[in-house]
Amino acid sequence: MPRSAPFLAFRRGWRAGGGEDFTIGWWPFWRESPGAFLLAGELVVRGAVHGRAIRREDWLVEGAWTVLPAGLLTALGGASLRLLYAQEDRGASAYGVRIVGHQWFWEHERADGEAPSEAVASAARRVRDLRRGSKRLCETDDPICLPVGVRIRASVTSADVLHSFSLPAVGLKVDAVPGRLNVAAFFLARAGMYHGRCSELCGANHSFMPVCVVALPSDFRG
Repeated sequence: MPRSAPFLAFRRGWRAGGGEDFTIGWWPFWRESPGAFLLAGELVVRGAVHGRAIRREDWLVEGAWTVLPAGLLTALGGASLRLLYAQEDRGASAYGVRIVGHQWFWEHERADGEAPSEAVASAARRVRDLRRGSKRLCETDDPICLPVGVRIRASVTSADVLHSFSLPAVGLKVDAVPGRLNVAAFFLARAGMYHGRCSELCGANHSFMPVCVVALPSDFRG
């Protein structure tokens, strides 16, 4: 069974809701950034070396370097807002899971009404209980079992302080806030074990609060 690294980078195919749009919008930004950086650097160096040759005001230039950056920032802001709304869960999901953060473990249960289950605590596995090849501070005693290839709806909240349910391999990061239910939809494209952890400082044992998800074929019963 393939495993993902604890902090595996975002990869195409292992994506959260809106992940495909995220990659489409992100790469043009990186392609255009070097050109803007070089242009700004050239103007700074030219001004420092040659000084200001023309001492009068140039309203065309003044307007250009005011309007163009404003337009660029507006375009980037609009794309960011579009992606923000695209990541919201707005469709039907084949599988639902409810996740509650505690100090310092996760509690999970199925939450789609198909097969109600009791909440299960998922705490970090002790070092002496690790098997050969297991990852220290990444394994839990009761991992979250989820199906592959279906839309999963995760409802995340907290029972005490701020937490953050993070699964980098699928580009998923959902804040767990007391009194608030945050929802995110995502897909698991491949069977295997996915590792993450709490991404919000939540107390003394924050670093001992891993996330462990086992992705199984979609015909499993969990």
